[in-house]
Amino acid sequence: MFFCLAACHKDEKLSPVTATTTAAVLVSPGITIPDKAVLKLKLFRDSVIYDETSISFEHAASPAYNSNLDAVYFAGFGQLGFASISTDGRDLSQYVLPYTQGMAIRLDLHAKTDGICKVMISDESAIPAGVHIWLKDKLLKDSVDISKQNYSFNVSLPDTSSFGKNRLAVILK
Repeated sequence: MFFCLAACHKDEKLSPVTATTTAAVLVSPGITIPDKAVLKLKLFRDSVIYDETSISFEHAASPAYNSNLDAVYFAGFGQLGFASISTDGRDLSQYVLPYTQGMAIRLDLHAKTDGICKVMISDESAIPAGVHIWLKDKLLKDSVDISKQNYSFNVSLPDTSSFGKNRLAVILK
């Protein structure tokens, strides 16, 4: 097997995306999101009880699980579990996918005890300022621009809709 890795560098000046432009994907008129852009989300209760998931963007990636790019999430013994969900339903600790404007990435969250949880952006690299990152809470029918503030919510183990794969999603627009 032969692998070839290549990188390119773009000037800060933004240019329109054309058929020959392969290192960036159109976000909105005049704004591009480069390959290798990263967004890390942290689910936490305090500075000791937390878990993270990482989302990276590559124009040539697939939104379905790819064993060469993505990392499968394995639940540990911690109090919280947090993963991105690929389009084919796999829980991932590292998810690499192509960007499309308005995309929603489902999140899977688990807790071993009842209580208040918070979600925040723990790292953001190369995401243009024009891209807004929203966290949508389907249970509470609420959404917040998570790049401006953390999001707090309650997890109650008897209420299975308060955690799992169907409560939270991150939306980029």
